[in-house]
Amino acid sequence: MKIVYIGTPDSMAKTIIERMSKEDNELFLIAEQDFAKERKPALNYRYYHISENSVPSQNIFRSANPDVVIFAGAGFLHETWEMDEERKEYLGILSVCLENCFAVKVAKFIYFLQ
Repeated sequence: MKIVYIGTPDSMAKTIIERMSKEDNELFLIAEQDFAKERKPALNYRYYHISENSVPSQNIFRSANPDVVIFAGAGFLHETWEMDEERKEYLGILSVCLENCFAVKVAKFIYFLQ
């Protein structure tokens, strides 16, 4: 299975990538930066760089052709949101990711709270 992880390369991402790699899945990380050397997963994955607050392009989704996309998102479920520019930008990125998933027929989208 091909799995795309979109989010910060933190310990949670490392755990997910290592676990999914052990299950013979093909993994892709889409993030602003790759893992630091000391935190880099021992197993294989492909890294796609996106700049801060940019949106993963449909070309990345087409190239990876994932079965599953894991979007490591903000934990805002217990807050009252005011629509400031930062939140509008975040929701825009999420929306474009969902549109890209639809365009390449991703079977499963997982919104993972960090």
